Amino acid sequence: MTKYINSALWIILILFTPLTFLGILSQNTIPGDFLYPFKRQLENTALALASTNPDSKASLQTELTDRRFSEAEALLVTKVDTTALNDFFTQVETTTQAVDSLKDLDQKEALREKMLSSIEEYEIKLNQAEIKLQSTPTPTSAPQSQPPLQNTGSQNPPNNSVSTVTNNTSQQSSPITPTISTSKTTLTTPTTPIAPPSTTPSPAPSTSLAELEKRKNAEESLKRAKEKLEKIKKTLEEKKGQKELEKETRKEEQDQRKQNRKE
Repeated sequence: MTKYINSALWIILILFTPLTFLGILSQNTIPGDFLYPFKRQLENTALALASTNPDSKASLQTELTDRRFSEAEALLVTKVDTTALNDFFTQVETTTQAVDSLKDLDQKEALREKMLSSIEEYEIKLNQAEIKLQSTPTPTSAPQSQPPLQNTGSQNPPNNSVSTVTNNTSQQSSPITPTISTSKTTLTTPTTPIAPPSTTPSPAPSTSLAELEKRKNAEESLKRAKEKLEKIKKTLEEKKGQKELEKETRKEEQDQRKQNRKE
């Protein structure tokens, strides 16, 4: 009997150890990573297991909300990508519905307090990400200097004046006397001004323009995200003081049911 139990334990260990290892590796993944789908699958499994207990499910949803925001923040900082914010707000809506459906008023109030505290942290981190995004310099091309102009002036050719040999053929008796007249050679180098190097920057490459447009879109998405968080925060604050009112309403409903039974 012990032999069969040991064999079963070894089989379970072999089957579940790789899954456990992958689960650990996928904890810090973000959208786009290879193991991220496995991480989401594990979360769905955990939610399915917690569906029998509304309190546990609502608590798990709040944890997943924190996780979605961490992923969105990491994607924003590393890749200037705001697509993960959509998943974050979808998770916020799901968590709010799960908390509102709780029957335990104390648990409901505690989770709302936790959500309010988390939203304040989200707003601070989004502001920090926005400041970091605005302070990052935009990549531009270095100024392209033009080479100095070459001297285009022509040099004066040497002024050598050589007289030709004149043969006096009129008088045959006279000896031929060559006459050579040489003047001094004058070499004149013109002074041509050299233009200073141009500091006009060359046109920015297309990648810089794409990066600038991407950053502008990210800033606009951050602005909309902060507005959404502010609305969610106000809604939670309005519901925060409804605990006593809900208790009185439930008490009246219970009293009405008792009265109906007596009748």
